[in-house]
Amino acid sequence: QVHAAQFRHALVIDCPALPEPGDGDTATLFLRVRSEANKPGLRLVDRANEQPGYRTLITGHEDGLDTTTQALELARRIVAAGKRVVLVDWSAAGKPVSRVLSIPRTPGIRELIANEVPFETALHVVDEAGLHVIAAGKPRTETESPAEIEGIHLVLEALDESYDHVIVTAEHAVAKRLFGLVDGAF
Repeated sequence: QVHAAQFRHALVIDCPALPEPGDGDTATLFLRVRSEANKPGLRLVDRANEQPGYRTLITGHEDGLDTTTQALELARRIVAAGKRVVLVDWSAAGKPVSRVLSIPRTPGIRELIANEVPFETALHVVDEAGLHVIAAGKPRTETESPAEIEGIHLVLEALDESYDHVIVTAEHAVAKRLFGLVDGAF
């Protein structure tokens, strides 16, 4: 079950309840993540070929689903196609990327947003192919301050400029909140 919607640039996987932003210039597909879903990675490589900073948000249709493994597989496929990829763990709970890869959870994206650490401190190169990962960081709060919202935009824009593909993974509720905070800029 696939349908298209308009967004700035990204492929949002399995987020049928996310709000649709008003305008955009790239069609975005909504796909269901399945345990054997490897084909979206190839489509993403094709779609992101000519634009840096292509964003992908990966979440489950409900909290508790393992999207971490899917996000890692997708990121590795895109790296194997010769793209510069950063995987950002936006999770609040569940199975964080840092635990799967045995990297520190902090500092991470939360510390970057708060401008507490430089990018090179939060970035981890996790394999010889060059996949970069930013862990979740310190625990999330229930609401973001205006300064944190601005920090989210600044960090994502900086990642857009540095990488061909930015993949963000989070639980459904957290992903939905993030999607709204960035006005659908995924």
